[in-house]
Amino acid sequence: MATLFARVVCADRSGKESEVAAVIGNAATAVHVDLGVSGQAQHMIASAEKSGRSDDAAARADRGELRYRTRMLPILYSFRRCPYAMRARLALDASAQACELREVVLKHKPDAMLQASPKGTVPVLIVSDGTVIDESLDIMTWALDRNDPEQWLTPEMESHTQMLSLVRQFDTHFKFHLDRYKYPTRYADADADASRDEASADLQSLEVRLTGTRWLYGERTALADMAIAPFVRQFASVDASWFASQPWPQVRRWLATIVASARFQRVMRPVDAWIAGAPGIAFPFDH
Repeated sequence: MATLFARVVCADRSGKESEVAAVIGNAATAVHVDLGVSGQAQHMIASAEKSGRSDDAAARADRGELRYRTRMLPILYSFRRCPYAMRARLALDASAQACELREVVLKHKPDAMLQASPKGTVPVLIVSDGTVIDESLDIMTWALDRNDPEQWLTPEMESHTQMLSLVRQFDTHFKFHLDRYKYPTRYADADADASRDEASADLQSLEVRLTGTRWLYGERTALADMAIAPFVRQFASVDASWFASQPWPQVRRWLATIVASARFQRVMRPVDAWIAGAPGIAFPFDH
């Protein structure tokens, strides 16, 4: 049986619940278990040591009631360098949504992922209730709907609908021409120079938007920043010298800020490819 990643939810005598990330040995399904206080204390301490919070967990367990419950964590199939997977991981990190990360080798996609999402693209999130979410923007929204401490879904300027319209522009027009600029031999009708010009028009619109404001929708990060940046990063890497020579100083400043951020560096941490039958990796990674 595969190792079960779960959250342990403990209730103290006041009824207040708190969660501790844990790995609950070998199990096939989530379970509900009643333990005595001493047994619960030992289990919580051992679990919390894995997350560096043993003192806090021990104190809660010592004064706790006789119960805890476990729930299977969502499973995220991802590929480190895929911009769609990048933005999903960024939102999961921002929302502190615990999950089991399974890094995929695209040439050898795991059967478990293909069974969940036959289209075979990453990211794929399997929620604890079995729901499959296989569109990156939907994964971002799902995570942030659950917890949005930085208010990514509530832009400081303009509306949520207007923000999503910009994201769609980059998901469609910009991405179409990015692919033909970066991989012209893959498309029979590709004209790399023409596609570069088309994509550049989208970047010019970002330059105008970023003039006078730090982020795309004001002075704090919004979903659009993190949904779009991975694709701009990919575009910039095709010809870094050319990109650096273009009249987009604000776009370069914005992109460099995101790429150098602790969050982006964290979600881009290299991990080993997942092997079927083995446990995945606890995500988000420690700060």
